[in-house]
Amino acid sequence: MNIKKVLINQKNKMKKTFFTLIILFTCQGLLFSESSDEERKAPKLVRVPLSFLPSNEKDASSSSSSQDMGQGEKKRAPSKKKRERLKRKRRIKKKKYKYLINSWEPYWVSAKDIEEEKYLFFQANIGVGFLYFDKVRGNLGGVPANLFTANGSIPFQGRLRYNKTPLFEYLLGYQFKPFVSAAFSYQHQDSVSIFTKFINSQNTGIPTGRVINAQGQLRSQFAIDAFMLKGFAEFPWPMIWKLAAFSPYFGAGIGVGWQSWTNNELDLMYTTNEAGYAGYVSSQIFLKSKYSANLVWGLDAGLKIQSAFPSNNFCVKLGCKYNQWGQARSIGKIQDQGSAKLGLFKPFKVKTVYSFAPHLAFQWNITDSSFSLPPDRINGHYVNTWKPFFADASELQLPKAIFTEFTGGVGFLYFAGLKGNLTMSPPTSYGAYGQCPGKYSMRYNRTPVIEYVFGFKLNQWVKVGFSKQFQSNIYVHTKLKPNINSTVAVSSQFQANLNLLAGALKVYIEIPKALIWKNLAYSAYVAGAFGPCWQSWNRMGLAIKGSGNQPFPGRNSAIGYLFPLRSKVIPNPYFMADSGIKIKNARLDVNFYMLIGCKYSYWGASRNLGEVLQQYPAYREGLFRAFTIKQLYSFAPYLGVQWDFGDSFQYTRKKPYTVDGRETNAIVPFFAQIKNLYDGRPYYAQVNTGIGFLYFERVRSNFAGGPAQRNMDIFGEFAYSDTPGYNRTPLFEFLVGRRVQPWLNIALSYYYQGGVAISTPIIAATRPSVGRGPLNNVHARFVSNFRADALLLKVYFKMPFSMIWMKTITRPYVAAGVGPGWQSWTRIDVQRVGVLTAVNTKVQMDQPLAQKISANVVWTIDCGFKTSAAFPNSKISSTFGMKFVDWGQAYSMGKQGKLSGSRNFLFKPFKVRMVYSFAPYFGIQWNF
Repeated sequence: MNIKKVLINQKNKMKKTFFTLIILFTCQGLLFSESSDEERKAPKLVRVPLSFLPSNEKDASSSSSSQDMGQGEKKRAPSKKKRERLKRKRRIKKKKYKYLINSWEPYWVSAKDIEEEKYLFFQANIGVGFLYFDKVRGNLGGVPANLFTANGSIPFQGRLRYNKTPLFEYLLGYQFKPFVSAAFSYQHQDSVSIFTKFINSQNTGIPTGRVINAQGQLRSQFAIDAFMLKGFAEFPWPMIWKLAAFSPYFGAGIGVGWQSWTNNELDLMYTTNEAGYAGYVSSQIFLKSKYSANLVWGLDAGLKIQSAFPSNNFCVKLGCKYNQWGQARSIGKIQDQGSAKLGLFKPFKVKTVYSFAPHLAFQWNITDSSFSLPPDRINGHYVNTWKPFFADASELQLPKAIFTEFTGGVGFLYFAGLKGNLTMSPPTSYGAYGQCPGKYSMRYNRTPVIEYVFGFKLNQWVKVGFSKQFQSNIYVHTKLKPNINSTVAVSSQFQANLNLLAGALKVYIEIPKALIWKNLAYSAYVAGAFGPCWQSWNRMGLAIKGSGNQPFPGRNSAIGYLFPLRSKVIPNPYFMADSGIKIKNARLDVNFYMLIGCKYSYWGASRNLGEVLQQYPAYREGLFRAFTIKQLYSFAPYLGVQWDFGDSFQYTRKKPYTVDGRETNAIVPFFAQIKNLYDGRPYYAQVNTGIGFLYFERVRSNFAGGPAQRNMDIFGEFAYSDTPGYNRTPLFEFLVGRRVQPWLNIALSYYYQGGVAISTPIIAATRPSVGRGPLNNVHARFVSNFRADALLLKVYFKMPFSMIWMKTITRPYVAAGVGPGWQSWTRIDVQRVGVLTAVNTKVQMDQPLAQKISANVVWTIDCGFKTSAAFPNSKISSTFGMKFVDWGQAYSMGKQGKLSGSRNFLFKPFKVRMVYSFAPYFGIQWNF
């Protein structure tokens, strides 16, 4: 055989085989790509960015003792044992966390795979508290009985009406395992207006022909507070779905709490046919505030939502809590009423108060952002030690950064130097009540103090920021004091609703040393702030309570009047002193802090409250000597959180970060596409707060009460078509959303604005009474508490380009939203003041009206810009903007209904064609 031919044949066979294999693999690839539906449906693998991986997975230079960077010390090679331990960790972490599955089909992992085992956390949540009052008992007939003969016995056993308000909770806790934690909790709910419906009297001490339709109701401002120790258990295998982890949880707690029943008021109304005094008569008997302390316990269940990435400093919780607040006792007990011994025949009590509150919670964890243990040592000391040591603050935090801060505490108010004369002027019209001069002591209910700060850290020990602080829903009143030189046995007190608001420049001085103990760093700080502040005194009035011969000369009866005074806003210079402790994880690249401290706030003086010359032009009647407070100040222990906008240690301390080839710390701003900075975290939560400027369009009413034939003849008519006054309060927004595209977001948003007191001017009757009743020279005004809520679906549109300047990103946006909303008009009154003709003495006839909830379709337009650190793993950003909210119309306030009673309504109900608001705001957003 020819060897040459054999070699040629073998070569030809190899060529055929090679081309056959190419054709076979090509066809196989085409067939596989065309026919494999399962492969096309396979979930997408998402590579975790390097900044999300544990530090031990990075290169050796970035994984070894990041705290020693920047110290100028020579690095020593790790020991053999330590190298083996690091290699083992790298293998485990790489196997578990290098890829996530971005799938619509859920799967489960162990909780240990996505979060730290042990860490401190701070949580704040907001929910709507649905209150329930079990076994309510009382008798609204007044005692001593001989002073309330016209009203008789009014037993009550039934439901309490109220308006639903937010329930806030703040928790400071510790996670023992990925599924077991405990926390210290503070809960608060206020601005609840409680009232009974009008109850008909069973009998009166006056013949029926002379007194008809005797009725009564009880009203109160209600608040609840509690300190509890709570424990939580989570499902140890969270479900992963679309890059988010979901795990159910259950909690239980027990502690102490108290109910605050303030501004308690017994409203008595009847119609008399007595000769010469036929007409409508009312009395307001103000009862002492009551605080009921109880053992409180509660249950909590819901769903925890967090990022599936292994760096969970933030999570959101959706749940519902049940709280049992205990009983309320002895409201209106005569022995508690001070100098004017007028109370309830049978004190009002509730056997059990409990509530359900669906809520949204935000939780921040003081953990290692790279999901690895903190460095073993700092300056040669072990950080996980029971023996604390000190380290330079420069080793633990960024030298310069933008920061935001939120704190919440309880404000303890102090009123120094109260003076005045609680006598109405001109005295000739109020002579029967005498005078009530002297010094006074002020009572109030404690409410939360909230502060927001946005600022810049200049270096390791100095930072400055703009601070906004407010405290609202404070009911204040003086102690009831007997009048002198009076012809009737009465006592007087001043009462009002108070809101405090301040904006200030705040400077922090931090100690440049931090205490390291058990993987945590503790540092102390002091701060001072100076700027303007505003005191808003609303629904002011002089309350007179006692017994005399009004409204019937010659007969001794109970007296309860509230002479209205004009609302007043008092600007003052504001000063704050603040000190506390910051707590963080002992790593440089963790820039989340928890704050514990106490602040002192000086709110200035309160001048000329109730001064005659400052009253309404149609009603120049005020206090004989204006009420003044020399100093108003407060102390507020608080909890809070702080975020620094510099999340990446490797870029801020080691080398500049570049976008499109340009460094982000450039002095000259430039624009870049947002996709270069998109970090892959699709979910976010946000909190916004601003001042809500309300506007009321086309207000119409007639303050004449019905039935028209009797009440219009006695009081006259009060046609009104003007803009009412109000106090400006914060508008809050809480939202949770998802990025659909880098330029498109959708979110579910909750709006809330409360603590608003609305009042019209005091106006004279447009058609005076015709003389059939005992009153003349009658004036009236409409007052109400107001709050607005809305649940909206919002869509955000963002620019595809962002401006980058000095390591920050600035990006404009516009948003629109629509959804259901409701306005709550509560504690509604028409206050009428006239002269009792027979004795030439001023009397006040109040007409309380049933509360009104007006539901509407609410829509909003929102525009602003967002600022964050110019790094791809920046999880915190701040927002600045302006929003417009159309709250819809308010109608039928005072319309006769089943809750209004036989004559407890307005001749022409109060209505507003449209309520809308503008609100400049500041917000904080967390990506997860």
